[in-house]
Amino acid sequence: MGPKQLLDAIDRASRAGVGLESNVSEVSAAQRTQLWERLSCRCQALMLCLSPQQLCRALFGFHRARCHDEELLHSACEALLSEEGAVYDEPQNPEDLEDEFGVQKLGTHAVLSANDVAMLLKALSRFHYTKHPEVLDFLLQRAAATLEEATTSDVAQLLGAAARLGLGEQLASEALLEQLFGRARLGLFDKFTPAADATNLCAAAALLPKTEQGAQLLAEIAGHLRKAEKAAGLAPRDLVRRLQSLTAFDRKAGDSNDEFMTVQQRLGREGREEVCIAAAEAPGSKCSLAVLAIPIWVGFVGREV
Repeated sequence: MGPKQLLDAIDRASRAGVGLESNVSEVSAAQRTQLWERLSCRCQALMLCLSPQQLCRALFGFHRARCHDEELLHSACEALLSEEGAVYDEPQNPEDLEDEFGVQKLGTHAVLSANDVAMLLKALSRFHYTKHPEVLDFLLQRAAATLEEATTSDVAQLLGAAARLGLGEQLASEALLEQLFGRARLGLFDKFTPAADATNLCAAAALLPKTEQGAQLLAEIAGHLRKAEKAAGLAPRDLVRRLQSLTAFDRKAGDSNDEFMTVQQRLGREGREEVCIAAAEAPGSKCSLAVLAIPIWVGFVGREV
């Protein structure tokens, strides 16, 4: 079983619901455990032959199956830091060589793109795996090196993973957090940036240490919501999460001892009122938490918006 066949098997098993759920019989549970142990062993044997994209695909498959395999995660981290080349333990059909070996393999020599870095961190964060801090350091170094090519979506994925992995203080101390938010702002309202990624950036700005670039990103998001058609075009979930992020960030900024400006202060009274009106009148707001999130953000709980 080569890399392609292995990844196909992982995908089929995870998408078919052959995970490690608890509501199955003991026999069925044992069979499923045995299946994922075999897939894990094969994945570890082929680890250095996987590209960064293939490794992410494998890890996401294990996550979908609710299979938290410490040995697999350890092997993945070791491969990312390896200085070896690709190793394969089975003879290959010559016709498959290009497919199997025509991509960059894992190791410190690997050329990781900004998207590769973001997705690898996201994959590790799904398991909340922090037992190899040197791997996290390595990926953050690559994130800094590939910053100029990162898209807003790449940054959204990376910062979401950083929040789950508890890397906020490290990013802030290295000034990388400020740079990442600055990079994300460049394509914040680009037509190719999904609304969910912009929403996740708002959440990251609220969860991670406060930065000037993060505050400006939130102010731009809030300013965007001043236009009724923009608020109306958002799914209720995105609208609510953005308002909740504004609330959390302003509370954090307000509780600090420095003179850090809140988003409300940056918008001014008129801008704040326009955001509230647009959000309250957006389709679906009356049947969502948006009508509660608005007064909580402005601090006027119990009053008419």
